[in-house]
Amino acid sequence: MPDSTSTYAQFYYKQSRQQAFPKFGPQPIDSHNEKLHYGKVDQYQNSVYMIDPSNLSQIEPGRPQLALDFVAEAFGDLQRYFSKAVSFNRIQNRGKFYKGIRAYKGWADSDLLYSSWLSVIYSGFETYLLAGDSPKNQEIRSFGDYMRNFIDYATGIASEYPITKTGWIKSRNCPASISGLIIDISADPFSDESVVQRWLQDPNFNFYRNAALKYGFLVDKSAPWRLYANVASIEMQNYWNKVKEPTNEEIEAARKIGFTDAQIIQAYRKVYSKKGLVYAPGNSSNLFDLYFNKSRKYDILELMNSIGIFYNQFVDRYPTVTVLKTSSLKCAQPGTVDKTVFFRPKVEIPEVERDFAPIAIPLYAFLRASEEKVFGYMDSKKFDRLVKKADTLVKKVDLNKGMVYINKSISRVASQRAAENTKFCQNYEGCNTRATDFVDYTYVKEHS
Repeated sequence: MPDSTSTYAQFYYKQSRQQAFPKFGPQPIDSHNEKLHYGKVDQYQNSVYMIDPSNLSQIEPGRPQLALDFVAEAFGDLQRYFSKAVSFNRIQNRGKFYKGIRAYKGWADSDLLYSSWLSVIYSGFETYLLAGDSPKNQEIRSFGDYMRNFIDYATGIASEYPITKTGWIKSRNCPASISGLIIDISADPFSDESVVQRWLQDPNFNFYRNAALKYGFLVDKSAPWRLYANVASIEMQNYWNKVKEPTNEEIEAARKIGFTDAQIIQAYRKVYSKKGLVYAPGNSSNLFDLYFNKSRKYDILELMNSIGIFYNQFVDRYPTVTVLKTSSLKCAQPGTVDKTVFFRPKVEIPEVERDFAPIAIPLYAFLRASEEKVFGYMDSKKFDRLVKKADTLVKKVDLNKGMVYINKSISRVASQRAAENTKFCQNYEGCNTRATDFVDYTYVKEHS
């Protein structure tokens, strides 16, 4: 669709796409309306990201695309299934599939993408500092000045432009491909409805979606060339196990003592778990515990480090600030202007920690509440209690305990949005319909 198309038209355009998918046969995953966070949150709705590169495998030999090891293995089998189908003329000699399928896109590095996102955020902040006839730039003479201005800026934009990694992962700014569970078999544009229609009308499309199901994949309803690993399916979890079949020697020895073939299989066939993944079809089992990290563990540390890094980069570009002030001396000529040049000092990690520590918990709580858009369901008194309890947990236990409490509390409140928009219910265990009036909250700014 052209960018000039109205929002109204775009809405109905997307609706028609949703309705066009065949109602019979294997049903797709609806990543646009229902499974917005598939692979980006664990079974408890915590934001997660893949942590160990050793769990990634090349989807196709000699090509750069990666996916989680068991996903790549399943896709390889799917490719071979297609190749056999082509050889035996089970696929019509026209359309998109008659030459088989290939991987065009796989896993995306969340660390690199989040770093790029923060660069955009801080670039916007720098523009904010330098804008206007009396720029705030002149107020920045130390790291503390920079941090206070950033807090003002960040708390104002966080609801639309997430700052924390946890908030970013749950936003549409973060691609679902960071999970390693998704493989695109085409580079087709997502915005072109005519492309989607050609996929759905392809003479081999039914073969394609049935084959995908056979190997544990779901077809994306809005982008049929995108495959999601169905981690709760029997088919996909079969790739979590390694099977050791009985050797020829074992078979011969067993037959000599009168074992039937069934008894030989029972005695000598062994099933081993790959990397400790527990076979438990129907749910994601322990996948997210072994392959993924909860982003909340490092939110505050990443935020603190990024402020220090970007401040030092700001100093590199703008090492001095000239402050103009009309002279107050009686002997000075009218209109005399004093110029004072301040050299901005760079900051070291200990200074960053010292200045950031007092505001870390209230700032983090405010950012997470803004990112989850819970203001409207949480009044200032409730938010105060949340901050105080989290701060107590940090002092008595550790920082992680405080962040866990903040995120769980905000998640419970965020579930209330499901009463207004059901797509949010997928992200939280309960859906509460009650909402409270929100009083404009300035806690962070007042305490910074």
